[in-house]
Amino acid sequence: MNKNYVWRIKTLCLALMMITAFALSPLSAAASDVLDLGNPTGGRFTTSGDIITVTGPDPITIKGESRGRGVKIIAATEINIEGGTKIIHITETAQGPQPLRTAALEVPGGATIHGNGEGIIISATYTNATQANVFGIYTAHGSVTISGDIDKITSANSSGTTSVGVHAGRGDVTISGTVGDITGRTGISADGDVIISGSVGDIGGGNGSGIWAIGSVTISGTAGNITSKENSGISAIGSVTISGSVGDIGGGGGSGISANGSVTISGTVGDITGSNILTAFGIDAGGSVTISGSVGDITGSSSELNTAYGISANGSVTISGTVGDITGDRDRYGIDAGGSVTISGSVGEITGGVNGIKSWARSVTISGKIDVISGDVPIDAASYAVLDYVHPDDLIVPDQDKLFPSIDHTVIFNYDGMLPPGGDTPKKAYIALGERKIPEPSAPDYVPVHWYREPEFKTRWNFETDTVSDDIILYAREIRSGGGGGCRAGAGMAGALLLAFVLSRRRFARYNPGRHIVK
Repeated sequence: MNKNYVWRIKTLCLALMMITAFALSPLSAAASDVLDLGNPTGGRFTTSGDIITVTGPDPITIKGESRGRGVKIIAATEINIEGGTKIIHITETAQGPQPLRTAALEVPGGATIHGNGEGIIISATYTNATQANVFGIYTAHGSVTISGDIDKITSANSSGTTSVGVHAGRGDVTISGTVGDITGRTGISADGDVIISGSVGDIGGGNGSGIWAIGSVTISGTAGNITSKENSGISAIGSVTISGSVGDIGGGGGSGISANGSVTISGTVGDITGSNILTAFGIDAGGSVTISGSVGDITGSSSELNTAYGISANGSVTISGTVGDITGDRDRYGIDAGGSVTISGSVGEITGGVNGIKSWARSVTISGKIDVISGDVPIDAASYAVLDYVHPDDLIVPDQDKLFPSIDHTVIFNYDGMLPPGGDTPKKAYIALGERKIPEPSAPDYVPVHWYREPEFKTRWNFETDTVSDDIILYAREIRSGGGGGCRAGAGMAGALLLAFVLSRRRFARYNPGRHIVK
């Protein structure tokens, strides 16, 4: 046999023996992927002081109890935590220089963390640290995704410096699993978005927010109470969207919900409360506020300046869902909108010291149910409000002589005889503040009309030049091609379809179903 050929066979056999021996060795790569916190030994694990450092590729599995030490994982981005694992990092009063931060679980580049059972706790506590920031889970420049089950994530710092339950630097925090309470001086913070599609217990902050995000906050799953003792419950530079179920949202030193963008609630939320010694908001939005779901009371409370708002939005406020009471302080508003206010859902009491509802865009539309609107001027729409059919017993204003104090004259638009068989009833009343000229109401879709001072159609009203100086009734006459012709005068009020337009200084408060006006 050729000697070169025999040498090759021997070499191959030796290589196979070495591979088999390595695979069967207890020091194989697979075995070194498991970090036993009670015995952190192996080439990938090093312990320095109170930190266990893990290096190497994915995945990493963590089990056991850390006995006061934190874990820092470098390079790996897939972390599995076995049931019963407790990463409890405790640091006593520091001697000498203190670190800038410390964490129970630090993954600098971000990671996906999967909890594989019950009893998992991730907790960091630093006692009397005057400089260090303390985190339950921390990334410097990456996102954190939590799936599976984790019982609790907490951080605490007795000195008053920052402590955060979960923090993502330059990334998002995503929770798609089941997590118990998340607490710290800030519960969750992210340089990106916070996304909760799973289930979370209470999220609590101290001098920081319950949830704070430079991006947006989206909750499509479930969460318990989201609160802060000295800040806002939820604070976002972007928007806040809640389509899931959340308990109470409360800010002890700021807003219940604060967003530079829009606030949209299509899910179910408990009470939303903002309180502060200065200005506070139940909901504060740089954009619009839209509520199509179910919300408890929305309250703003200022203990000293009395400058709190129930809902404040630079844009519009739209409520098509169900809301409890909406309350602002005595020097502010229940609802304050830079845009229009539209309520087609159901609301309890809307209360503000100055106005119950304030629209800087001159438009308030109410077609839903409101128990009470109260304030020095219950509704202030700057010039006029448009009320889409306020049902007889659905709008009650206790200060009846203070509703629209600049209203003086009533103009009734009589559409009698203008309805086709089975036609829908137009349901709109115009209420103007301080204007002598009145805008022409929209004609019914089925027929154009001119308006006249008399039921005999003698004097046509000119909306460009005519002004109101007393209570009047204007009568609709159909415009027929080629001129002439007309509709029935309908001089009697019985069976008439009326729309009300109100001007200058009469004080009306309660809807009168018999005349389709606010009276």
